[in-house]
Amino acid sequence: MYKGLLVVAVLVAAFGVAGHSSSARPAPTTVGLPLVVAQGAMLNQSGPIPTTTVYTPALDGMFRLSVYATMTNSSGNGQQWLVNVGWTDDVRQFTESGALFGNDNESIPFMTLGAGAPQGAVIPFKAKAGTPVTYSVDGGPDGSQYSIYYALERLQ
Repeated sequence: MYKGLLVVAVLVAAFGVAGHSSSARPAPTTVGLPLVVAQGAMLNQSGPIPTTTVYTPALDGMFRLSVYATMTNSSGNGQQWLVNVGWTDDVRQFTESGALFGNDNESIPFMTLGAGAPQGAVIPFKAKAGTPVTYSVDGGPDGSQYSIYYALERLQ
C-alpha cells in the first residue's frame, strides 16, 4: 500500500514539474566567448618565412586575427621585415602587410597591418570555407632577428 502511494506521489510531482516547465519562457540564447582556433609564436627568426597556413575553416565565418611582432636583435643596418597575412572572403583574396623596423641596435615595434599604428594588429575578417588563413615574412637576412606572436579567433 505504501509503495502504491509512493508511486502516485512521484508521478504527481513529475507531472507538476513538467507542467510548470512547459509554461515557462525558454532560456535566452547566450553567445559564447570567441573560440581560439589557432595560435603560435616564431621566436628569434633571422630569415624570411614562406607563406604558411595558420588555419583553414571548414565553414564560412567571421574571424579576428591578432598579431604582434618585434625585432629581438637589430644589426644596426636599418633593416625592415614585412609581415603579411592573407585570407579569402566571398569575393576575393586579401593580403595585408605591416612593417617591422630596426635601426642602430634599437627595435621599433611592429607597425599595424593596414592602419599604420604601432604595437600590433587586430584584423577582423570574413573567411570562406576551405580557403586558408596564412602568414609570411619577407626581408633579407641582415643579421637582425625578430619574433612574431599570433592568435586567430572564430567570432561566428
